[in-house]
Amino acid sequence: MNLLRRNLIVNFIGRGWTALMTLAFVPWFIHYLGIEAYGLVGFFASLQAVSVLLDLGLSTAINRGLATLAADSGSTARQRDLLRTMEVINWGLALVIGVVVLALAPLIASHWIHARGLSSGTVSHAVQLMGLTIALRWPCNLYAGALTGLQRQLSVNLISGAGATFANLGVIAVLAWYAPTIEAFFVWQMLSAALQTGVAGWWIWRCLPASGRPARFSRDILAHHWRFAAGMSGVTALTLLLTQTDKIILSKLLTLEQFGYYAMASTLANGLLALVQPVYTAAFPAFSTAVARGDRQLLLATYHRSARMSACLIMPPSMMIACFPALALWAWSGNQDIALNAAPALAILAMGSSLYGLMYAPIALQLAYGSTGLILQYCVIAVVVQVPLIIAGALLFGAPGAALGWPLLNLASVTIVVPIIHHRHLTGAHRDWSIYDTAIPMALTLLVVGLLKETAPAPASRLMAASILAMGLGVAGAATWLLSSAAASRRFRVIA
Repeated sequence: MNLLRRNLIVNFIGRGWTALMTLAFVPWFIHYLGIEAYGLVGFFASLQAVSVLLDLGLSTAINRGLATLAADSGSTARQRDLLRTMEVINWGLALVIGVVVLALAPLIASHWIHARGLSSGTVSHAVQLMGLTIALRWPCNLYAGALTGLQRQLSVNLISGAGATFANLGVIAVLAWYAPTIEAFFVWQMLSAALQTGVAGWWIWRCLPASGRPARFSRDILAHHWRFAAGMSGVTALTLLLTQTDKIILSKLLTLEQFGYYAMASTLANGLLALVQPVYTAAFPAFSTAVARGDRQLLLATYHRSARMSACLIMPPSMMIACFPALALWAWSGNQDIALNAAPALAILAMGSSLYGLMYAPIALQLAYGSTGLILQYCVIAVVVQVPLIIAGALLFGAPGAALGWPLLNLASVTIVVPIIHHRHLTGAHRDWSIYDTAIPMALTLLVVGLLKETAPAPASRLMAASILAMGLGVAGAATWLLSSAAASRRFRVIA
Protein backbone atom coordinates (compact mmCIF):
# COMPACT_ATOMS: atom_id res chain seq x y z
CA MET A 1 0.00 0.00 0.00
CA ASN A 2 1.57 3.31 -1.07
CA LEU A 3 1.87 6.26 1.28
CA LEU A 4 -0.85 8.36 -0.38
CA ARG A 5 -3.40 5.54 -0.22
CA ARG A 6 -2.55 4.80 3.41
CA ASN A 7 -2.89 8.48 4.33
CA LEU A 8 -6.22 8.68 2.52
CA ILE A 9 -7.56 5.71 4.47
CA VAL A 10 -6.47 6.98 7.87
CA ASN A 11 -7.73 10.47 7.03
CA PHE A 12 -11.15 9.18 6.01
CA ILE A 13 -11.47 7.15 9.18
CA GLY A 14 -10.12 9.90 11.42
CA ARG A 15 -11.98 12.81 9.86
CA GLY A 16 -15.11 10.71 9.56
CA TRP A 17 -15.00 9.90 13.26
CA THR A 18 -14.32 13.53 14.19
CA ALA A 19 -17.22 14.70 12.01
CA LEU A 20 -19.47 12.06 13.55
CA MET A 21 -18.57 13.24 17.03
CA THR A 22 -19.25 16.83 15.99
CA LEU A 23 -22.61 16.20 14.30
CA ALA A 24 -24.06 13.35 16.35
CA PHE A 25 -24.32 15.27 19.60
CA VAL A 26 -25.75 18.56 18.31
CA PRO A 27 -29.38 17.41 18.95
CA TRP A 28 -28.35 16.51 22.50
CA PHE A 29 -26.76 19.93 23.01
CA ILE A 30 -30.03 21.55 21.94
CA HIS A 31 -31.99 19.18 24.18
CA TYR A 32 -30.03 20.20 27.28
CA LEU A 33 -29.25 23.83 26.44
CA GLY A 34 -32.10 24.98 24.16
CA ILE A 35 -31.86 26.50 20.70
CA GLU A 36 -30.98 29.96 22.01
CA ALA A 37 -27.97 28.73 23.98
CA TYR A 38 -26.97 26.66 20.96
CA GLY A 39 -26.84 29.95 19.09
CA LEU A 40 -23.86 30.77 21.32
CA VAL A 41 -22.23 27.51 20.23
CA GLY A 42 -22.74 28.65 16.63
CA PHE A 43 -21.25 32.04 17.49
CA PHE A 44 -18.28 30.23 19.06
CA ALA A 45 -17.71 28.35 15.80
CA SER A 46 -17.68 31.63 13.85
CA LEU A 47 -15.42 33.30 16.42
CA GLN A 48 -13.03 30.38 16.22
CA ALA A 49 -13.01 30.59 12.43
CA VAL A 50 -12.40 34.34 12.42
CA SER A 51 -9.52 33.91 14.89
CA VAL A 52 -7.73 31.92 12.18
CA LEU A 53 -6.91 35.35 10.74
CA LEU A 54 -4.06 35.39 13.25
CA ASP A 55 -2.59 32.09 12.08
CA LEU A 56 -0.46 34.10 9.63
CA GLY A 57 -0.17 31.05 7.39
CA LEU A 58 2.09 29.28 9.89
CA SER A 59 0.24 25.93 9.87
CA THR A 60 0.42 25.61 6.09
CA ALA A 61 3.99 26.91 5.98
CA ILE A 62 5.25 24.34 8.48
CA ASN A 63 3.34 21.59 6.64
CA ARG A 64 5.06 22.44 3.36
CA GLY A 65 8.39 23.20 5.03
CA LEU A 66 8.66 19.88 6.87
CA ALA A 67 7.39 17.94 3.83
CA THR A 68 10.26 19.46 1.82
CA LEU A 69 12.94 19.11 4.52
CA ALA A 70 12.01 15.49 5.26
CA ALA A 71 13.49 14.50 1.88
CA ASP A 72 16.91 15.74 3.07
CA SER A 73 18.58 13.47 5.63
CA GLY A 74 20.90 16.28 6.69
CA SER A 75 18.13 18.68 7.72
CA THR A 76 17.29 17.29 11.18
CA ALA A 77 18.44 20.38 13.07
CA ARG A 78 16.66 22.68 10.63
CA GLN A 79 13.41 20.72 11.04
CA ARG A 80 13.51 21.21 14.82
CA ASP A 81 14.45 24.87 14.48
CA LEU A 82 11.56 25.38 12.06
CA LEU A 83 9.08 23.95 14.55
CA ARG A 84 10.51 25.95 17.47
CA THR A 85 10.41 29.17 15.44
CA MET A 86 6.80 28.68 14.39
CA GLU A 87 5.85 27.45 17.87
CA VAL A 88 7.12 30.58 19.63
CA ILE A 89 5.14 32.82 17.28
CA ASN A 90 2.04 30.62 17.51
CA TRP A 91 1.89 30.57 21.30
CA GLY A 92 2.32 34.35 21.32
CA LEU A 93 -0.67 34.66 19.00
CA ALA A 94 -2.68 32.34 21.26
CA LEU A 95 -2.01 34.69 24.17
CA VAL A 96 -3.17 37.67 22.09
CA ILE A 97 -6.40 35.88 21.12
CA GLY A 98 -7.23 35.03 24.73
CA VAL A 99 -6.60 38.55 26.02
CA VAL A 100 -8.56 40.25 23.22
CA VAL A 101 -11.65 38.06 23.59
CA LEU A 102 -11.62 38.39 27.38
CA ALA A 103 -11.48 42.18 27.05
CA LEU A 104 -14.24 42.39 24.43
CA ALA A 105 -16.62 39.86 26.01
CA PRO A 106 -18.82 42.40 27.87
CA LEU A 107 -19.20 44.53 24.73
CA ILE A 108 -20.07 41.50 22.59
CA ALA A 109 -22.64 40.36 25.13
CA SER A 110 -24.35 43.73 25.45
CA HIS A 111 -24.05 45.23 21.96
CA TRP A 112 -23.77 42.39 19.46
CA ILE A 113 -25.61 39.26 20.60
CA HIS A 114 -29.39 39.59 21.02
CA ALA A 115 -30.36 37.09 23.72
CA ARG A 116 -33.85 36.90 25.18
CA GLY A 117 -33.75 34.04 27.66
CA LEU A 118 -30.11 34.39 28.71
CA SER A 119 -28.81 37.24 30.85
CA SER A 120 -26.09 39.58 29.63
CA GLY A 121 -23.82 38.29 32.39
CA THR A 122 -24.29 34.68 31.28
CA VAL A 123 -23.54 35.58 27.67
CA SER A 124 -20.46 37.61 28.69
CA HIS A 125 -19.12 34.76 30.81
CA ALA A 126 -19.71 32.32 27.95
CA VAL A 127 -17.80 34.55 25.51
CA GLN A 128 -14.87 34.80 27.93
CA LEU A 129 -14.74 31.01 28.13
CA MET A 130 -14.86 30.89 24.32
CA GLY A 131 -11.76 33.09 24.19
CA LEU A 132 -9.83 30.88 26.61
CA THR A 133 -10.89 27.76 24.72
CA ILE A 134 -9.75 29.19 21.38
CA ALA A 135 -6.42 30.29 22.86
CA LEU A 136 -5.72 26.86 24.34
CA ARG A 137 -6.72 25.02 21.16
CA TRP A 138 -4.83 27.43 18.89
CA PRO A 139 -1.35 25.82 18.85
CA CYS A 140 -2.92 22.44 18.06
CA ASN A 141 -3.40 23.61 14.44
CA LEU A 142 0.34 24.22 14.13
CA TYR A 143 1.21 20.82 15.60
CA ALA A 144 -1.27 19.11 13.29
CA GLY A 145 0.28 20.89 10.30
CA ALA A 146 3.75 19.77 11.40
CA LEU A 147 2.68 16.14 11.82
CA THR A 148 1.00 16.22 8.41
CA GLY A 149 4.16 17.55 6.79
CA LEU A 150 6.06 14.61 8.31
CA GLN A 151 3.45 12.24 6.82
CA ARG A 152 2.34 11.31 10.38
CA GLN A 153 -1.29 11.58 9.41
CA LEU A 154 -2.31 8.58 11.50
CA SER A 155 -1.09 10.50 14.56
CA VAL A 156 -3.02 13.61 13.53
CA ASN A 157 -6.24 11.64 13.18
CA LEU A 158 -5.81 9.70 16.40
CA ILE A 159 -5.25 12.91 18.35
CA SER A 160 -8.11 14.83 16.70
CA GLY A 161 -10.50 11.88 16.91
CA ALA A 162 -9.73 11.24 20.56
CA GLY A 163 -9.99 14.96 21.29
CA ALA A 164 -13.41 15.22 19.60
CA THR A 165 -14.65 12.15 21.45
CA PHE A 166 -13.47 13.45 24.81
CA ALA A 167 -14.90 16.92 24.17
CA ASN A 168 -18.34 15.83 22.95
CA LEU A 169 -19.03 12.70 25.00
CA GLY A 170 -17.65 14.37 28.09
CA VAL A 171 -19.74 17.49 27.73
CA ILE A 172 -22.91 15.42 27.37
CA ALA A 173 -22.09 13.78 30.70
CA VAL A 174 -21.45 17.20 32.24
CA LEU A 175 -24.74 18.62 30.93
CA ALA A 176 -26.75 15.54 31.95
CA TRP A 177 -25.32 14.90 35.41
CA TYR A 178 -23.74 18.14 36.59
CA ALA A 179 -25.22 21.34 35.17
CA PRO A 180 -27.13 21.87 31.89
CA THR A 181 -25.74 25.38 31.41
CA ILE A 182 -23.81 27.08 28.63
CA GLU A 183 -21.03 27.95 31.08
CA ALA A 184 -20.53 24.26 31.96
CA PHE A 185 -20.44 23.48 28.24
CA PHE A 186 -17.58 25.88 27.58
CA VAL A 187 -15.62 25.00 30.71
CA TRP A 188 -15.45 21.41 29.48
CA GLN A 189 -14.48 22.57 25.98
CA MET A 190 -11.68 24.63 27.50
CA LEU A 191 -10.30 21.66 29.45
CA SER A 192 -10.56 19.43 26.38
CA ALA A 193 -8.69 21.98 24.25
CA ALA A 194 -5.84 22.18 26.77
CA LEU A 195 -5.48 18.40 26.90
CA GLN A 196 -5.54 17.94 23.10
CA THR A 197 -2.97 20.70 22.51
CA GLY A 198 -0.68 19.28 25.20
CA VAL A 199 -0.75 15.80 23.67
CA ALA A 200 -0.21 17.10 20.12
CA GLY A 201 2.75 19.28 21.18
CA TRP A 202 4.39 16.44 23.12
CA TRP A 203 3.99 14.00 20.24
CA ILE A 204 5.32 16.19 17.41
CA TRP A 205 8.54 16.77 19.33
CA ARG A 206 8.83 13.01 19.85
CA CYS A 207 8.37 12.43 16.09
CA LEU A 208 11.08 14.84 14.95
CA PRO A 209 14.53 13.26 14.50
CA ALA A 210 17.16 14.10 17.11
CA SER A 211 19.73 16.70 16.06
CA GLY A 212 22.34 16.65 18.84
CA ARG A 213 21.49 20.16 20.07
CA PRO A 214 18.42 21.94 21.46
CA ALA A 215 15.98 23.45 18.98
CA ARG A 216 16.15 27.23 18.76
CA PHE A 217 14.30 30.19 17.34
CA SER A 218 15.82 31.13 13.98
CA ARG A 219 15.41 34.45 12.22
CA ASP A 220 16.90 32.91 9.06
CA ILE A 221 14.18 30.27 8.96
CA LEU A 222 11.54 32.90 9.54
CA ALA A 223 12.96 34.99 6.70
CA HIS A 224 12.98 31.94 4.41
CA HIS A 225 9.33 31.08 5.02
CA TRP A 226 7.79 34.48 5.65
CA ARG A 227 6.74 35.19 2.05
CA PHE A 228 4.78 31.96 1.67
CA ALA A 229 3.34 32.31 5.19
CA ALA A 230 2.35 35.93 4.55
CA GLY A 231 0.66 34.97 1.30
CA MET A 232 -1.23 32.18 3.07
CA SER A 233 -2.19 34.61 5.82
CA GLY A 234 -3.70 36.97 3.27
CA VAL A 235 -5.54 34.15 1.52
CA THR A 236 -6.87 32.87 4.86
CA ALA A 237 -7.98 36.31 5.99
CA LEU A 238 -9.84 37.06 2.78
CA THR A 239 -11.33 33.56 2.56
CA LEU A 240 -12.67 33.91 6.08
CA LEU A 241 -14.21 37.24 5.23
CA LEU A 242 -16.03 35.52 2.38
CA THR A 243 -17.07 32.40 4.28
CA GLN A 244 -17.88 33.92 7.66
CA THR A 245 -19.49 37.23 6.70
CA ASP A 246 -22.94 35.64 6.57
CA LYS A 247 -22.64 34.33 10.12
CA ILE A 248 -21.07 37.50 11.50
CA ILE A 249 -23.82 39.66 10.02
CA LEU A 250 -26.64 37.31 11.00
CA SER A 251 -25.37 37.07 14.58
CA LYS A 252 -26.00 40.82 14.73
CA LEU A 253 -29.25 41.03 12.73
CA LEU A 254 -31.08 37.96 14.06
CA THR A 255 -32.16 37.00 17.53
CA LEU A 256 -29.99 34.38 19.18
CA GLU A 257 -32.75 31.80 18.64
CA GLN A 258 -33.01 32.54 14.91
CA PHE A 259 -29.24 32.47 14.62
CA GLY A 260 -29.31 29.08 16.32
CA TYR A 261 -31.37 27.69 13.43
CA TYR A 262 -28.90 29.10 10.92
CA ALA A 263 -26.02 27.66 12.94
CA MET A 264 -27.66 24.23 12.68
CA ALA A 265 -27.86 24.55 8.90
CA SER A 266 -24.27 25.79 8.69
CA THR A 267 -22.98 22.98 10.90
CA LEU A 268 -24.56 20.32 8.70
CA ALA A 269 -23.42 21.97 5.44
CA ASN A 270 -19.87 22.43 6.73
CA GLY A 271 -19.90 18.84 7.96
CA LEU A 272 -20.07 17.76 4.32
CA LEU A 273 -16.57 19.12 3.80
CA ALA A 274 -15.22 16.55 6.24
CA LEU A 275 -15.67 14.09 3.37
CA VAL A 276 -13.10 15.84 1.17
CA GLN A 277 -10.73 17.31 3.75
CA PRO A 278 -8.94 13.94 4.08
CA VAL A 279 -8.17 14.07 0.35
CA TYR A 280 -6.62 17.53 0.69
CA THR A 281 -4.68 16.52 3.80
CA ALA A 282 -3.17 13.50 2.04
CA ALA A 283 -2.71 15.19 -1.35
CA PHE A 284 -0.98 18.43 -0.30
CA PRO A 285 2.27 16.89 1.03
CA ALA A 286 2.21 14.35 -1.83
CA PHE A 287 1.89 17.20 -4.36
CA SER A 288 4.67 19.12 -2.56
CA THR A 289 7.02 16.12 -2.76
CA ALA A 290 6.28 15.55 -6.48
CA VAL A 291 6.88 19.23 -7.21
CA ALA A 292 10.16 19.20 -5.26
CA ARG A 293 11.33 16.17 -7.28
CA GLY A 294 10.16 17.63 -10.60
CA ASP A 295 8.10 14.49 -11.32
CA ARG A 296 5.30 15.80 -13.56
CA GLN A 297 3.83 12.37 -14.36
CA LEU A 298 3.49 11.47 -10.70
CA LEU A 299 1.98 14.88 -9.96
CA LEU A 300 -0.50 14.60 -12.85
CA ALA A 301 -1.66 11.11 -11.89
CA THR A 302 -1.97 11.98 -8.19
CA TYR A 303 -3.78 15.22 -8.99
CA HIS A 304 -6.47 13.67 -11.21
CA ARG A 305 -7.03 10.84 -8.76
CA SER A 306 -7.42 13.29 -5.86
CA ALA A 307 -9.70 15.67 -7.78
CA ARG A 308 -11.99 12.89 -9.01
CA MET A 309 -12.19 11.36 -5.56
CA SER A 310 -13.16 14.75 -4.10
CA ALA A 311 -16.03 15.12 -6.58
CA CYS A 312 -17.30 11.58 -6.00
CA LEU A 313 -17.25 12.09 -2.25
CA ILE A 314 -18.84 15.54 -2.01
CA MET A 315 -21.47 15.49 -4.78
CA PRO A 316 -23.87 12.70 -3.67
CA PRO A 317 -24.39 13.79 -0.03
CA SER A 318 -24.44 17.52 -0.76
CA MET A 319 -26.97 17.18 -3.58
CA MET A 320 -29.14 14.86 -1.46
CA ILE A 321 -29.20 17.42 1.33
CA ALA A 322 -29.78 20.31 -1.10
CA CYS A 323 -32.82 18.52 -2.59
CA PHE A 324 -34.13 17.16 0.72
CA PRO A 325 -33.06 19.74 3.35
CA ALA A 326 -36.08 19.35 5.65
CA LEU A 327 -35.78 15.55 5.58
CA ALA A 328 -32.08 15.77 6.41
CA LEU A 329 -32.69 18.10 9.34
CA TRP A 330 -35.59 16.01 10.62
CA ALA A 331 -33.62 12.77 10.37
CA TRP A 332 -30.66 14.41 12.09
CA SER A 333 -32.29 16.40 14.86
CA GLY A 334 -35.67 14.72 15.30
CA ASN A 335 -37.15 18.22 15.63
CA GLN A 336 -39.60 19.40 12.99
CA ASP A 337 -39.38 23.04 14.13
CA ILE A 338 -35.66 23.00 13.39
CA ALA A 339 -36.32 21.30 10.05
CA LEU A 340 -38.89 23.95 9.09
CA ASN A 341 -36.81 26.96 10.13
CA ALA A 342 -33.36 25.84 8.94
CA ALA A 343 -34.23 24.04 5.67
CA PRO A 344 -34.19 27.04 3.25
CA ALA A 345 -30.70 28.12 4.30
CA LEU A 346 -29.42 24.52 4.40
CA ALA A 347 -30.42 23.84 0.78
CA ILE A 348 -28.39 26.84 -0.40
CA LEU A 349 -25.41 26.17 1.86
CA ALA A 350 -25.24 22.51 0.78
CA MET A 351 -25.02 23.53 -2.88
CA GLY A 352 -22.18 25.87 -1.98
CA SER A 353 -20.36 23.11 -0.13
CA SER A 354 -20.59 20.82 -3.16
CA LEU A 355 -18.78 23.42 -5.27
CA TYR A 356 -16.26 24.24 -2.57
CA GLY A 357 -15.30 20.55 -2.35
CA LEU A 358 -14.23 20.67 -6.00
CA MET A 359 -11.64 23.35 -5.13
CA TYR A 360 -9.64 21.28 -2.65
CA ALA A 361 -7.35 19.56 -5.18
CA PRO A 362 -6.65 22.70 -7.29
CA ILE A 363 -5.85 24.73 -4.18
CA ALA A 364 -3.49 22.01 -2.91
CA LEU A 365 -1.78 22.04 -6.31
CA GLN A 366 -1.33 25.81 -6.26
CA LEU A 367 0.08 25.78 -2.72
CA ALA A 368 2.40 22.85 -3.46
CA TYR A 369 4.25 25.20 -5.81
CA GLY A 370 4.62 27.71 -2.96
CA SER A 371 2.45 30.18 -4.85
CA THR A 372 -0.36 32.15 -3.20
CA GLY A 373 -0.55 35.18 -5.50
CA LEU A 374 -3.38 33.97 -7.74
CA ILE A 375 -5.65 32.93 -4.89
CA LEU A 376 -4.86 36.15 -3.05
CA GLN A 377 -5.74 38.30 -6.08
CA TYR A 378 -8.99 36.46 -6.64
CA CYS A 379 -9.96 36.76 -2.97
CA VAL A 380 -9.41 40.53 -3.02
CA ILE A 381 -11.75 40.88 -6.01
CA ALA A 382 -14.27 38.48 -4.47
CA VAL A 383 -14.34 40.41 -1.18
CA VAL A 384 -15.04 43.68 -2.98
CA VAL A 385 -17.93 42.11 -4.91
CA GLN A 386 -19.23 39.45 -2.55
CA VAL A 387 -19.37 41.08 0.87
CA PRO A 388 -21.86 43.79 -0.19
CA LEU A 389 -24.00 41.08 -1.86
CA ILE A 390 -24.05 39.06 1.37
CA ILE A 391 -24.99 42.11 3.41
CA ALA A 392 -27.75 43.08 0.96
CA GLY A 393 -29.05 39.50 0.85
CA ALA A 394 -29.13 39.29 4.64
CA LEU A 395 -30.95 42.61 4.99
CA LEU A 396 -33.50 41.81 2.27
CA PHE A 397 -34.13 38.09 2.70
CA GLY A 398 -32.65 37.15 6.06
CA ALA A 399 -30.77 33.88 6.51
CA PRO A 400 -31.41 32.40 3.03
CA GLY A 401 -30.30 35.64 1.39
CA ALA A 402 -27.04 35.66 3.33
CA ALA A 403 -26.47 31.99 2.50
CA LEU A 404 -26.72 32.68 -1.23
CA GLY A 405 -23.25 34.21 -1.28
CA TRP A 406 -21.65 30.81 -0.53
CA PRO A 407 -22.62 28.96 -3.75
CA LEU A 408 -22.10 32.08 -5.89
CA LEU A 409 -18.58 32.52 -4.54
CA ASN A 410 -17.65 28.91 -5.17
CA LEU A 411 -19.19 28.83 -8.63
CA ALA A 412 -16.98 31.75 -9.59
CA SER A 413 -13.96 29.98 -8.08
CA VAL A 414 -14.55 26.81 -10.10
CA THR A 415 -15.12 28.62 -13.38
CA ILE A 416 -12.47 31.35 -13.08
CA VAL A 417 -9.66 30.32 -10.74
CA VAL A 418 -9.28 26.61 -11.55
CA PRO A 419 -8.53 27.09 -15.29
CA ILE A 420 -5.79 29.58 -14.41
CA ILE A 421 -4.22 27.18 -11.87
CA HIS A 422 -4.16 24.43 -14.49
CA HIS A 423 -2.68 26.73 -17.12
CA ARG A 424 0.13 27.77 -14.79
CA HIS A 425 1.05 24.47 -13.18
CA LEU A 426 -0.45 21.53 -15.15
CA THR A 427 -0.81 22.60 -18.75
CA GLY A 428 -3.31 20.43 -20.57
CA ALA A 429 -4.96 19.07 -17.42
CA HIS A 430 -8.01 21.31 -17.43
CA ARG A 431 -10.03 19.42 -20.04
CA ASP A 432 -9.71 16.10 -18.23
CA TRP A 433 -10.40 17.78 -14.88
CA SER A 434 -13.54 19.42 -16.27
CA ILE A 435 -14.93 16.26 -17.88
CA TYR A 436 -13.71 13.22 -15.98
CA ASP A 437 -12.95 14.69 -12.55
CA THR A 438 -15.94 17.04 -12.29
CA ALA A 439 -18.70 16.96 -14.93
CA ILE A 440 -19.27 13.20 -15.02
CA PRO A 441 -19.55 12.78 -11.22
CA MET A 442 -21.82 15.83 -11.04
CA ALA A 443 -24.10 14.67 -13.87
CA LEU A 444 -24.44 11.15 -12.46
CA THR A 445 -25.32 12.52 -9.03
CA LEU A 446 -27.91 14.95 -10.38
CA LEU A 447 -29.50 12.18 -12.46
CA VAL A 448 -29.98 9.83 -9.50
CA VAL A 449 -31.04 12.54 -7.04
CA GLY A 450 -33.44 14.06 -9.60
CA LEU A 451 -35.14 10.70 -10.15
CA LEU A 452 -35.45 10.18 -6.40
CA LYS A 453 -36.92 13.66 -5.98
CA GLU A 454 -39.67 12.81 -8.46
CA THR A 455 -40.48 9.35 -7.11
CA ALA A 456 -39.84 9.41 -3.33
CA PRO A 457 -42.95 9.28 -1.14
CA ALA A 458 -43.62 11.80 1.60
CA PRO A 459 -42.12 10.33 4.79
CA ALA A 460 -44.49 9.53 7.63
CA SER A 461 -41.79 9.20 10.29
CA ARG A 462 -38.26 10.19 11.13
CA LEU A 463 -37.10 6.64 10.39
CA MET A 464 -38.68 6.78 6.93
CA ALA A 465 -37.01 10.14 6.25
CA ALA A 466 -33.65 8.67 7.19
CA SER A 467 -34.31 5.60 5.02
CA ILE A 468 -35.08 7.73 1.95
CA LEU A 469 -31.88 9.70 2.45
CA ALA A 470 -29.79 6.59 3.01
CA MET A 471 -31.21 4.85 -0.07
CA GLY A 472 -30.64 7.88 -2.29
CA LEU A 473 -27.15 8.43 -0.96
CA GLY A 474 -26.22 4.77 -1.45
CA VAL A 475 -27.45 4.63 -5.05
CA ALA A 476 -26.05 8.04 -6.00
CA GLY A 477 -22.71 7.34 -4.33
CA ALA A 478 -22.27 3.91 -5.93
CA ALA A 479 -23.29 5.07 -9.40
CA THR A 480 -21.10 8.16 -9.24
CA TRP A 481 -18.04 6.32 -7.98
CA LEU A 482 -18.22 3.25 -10.23
CA LEU A 483 -19.23 4.92 -13.50
CA SER A 484 -16.95 7.96 -13.21
CA SER A 485 -14.00 5.73 -12.23
CA ALA A 486 -14.68 3.48 -15.22
CA ALA A 487 -14.83 6.45 -17.59
CA ALA A 488 -11.65 7.96 -16.18
CA SER A 489 -9.82 4.62 -16.24
CA ARG A 490 -10.63 4.16 -19.91
CA ARG A 491 -9.60 7.74 -20.74
CA PHE A 492 -6.26 7.70 -18.95
CA ARG A 493 -5.40 4.18 -20.15
CA VAL A 494 -5.87 5.40 -23.72
CA ILE A 495 -3.62 8.44 -23.30
CA ALA A 496 -0.96 6.70 -21.17
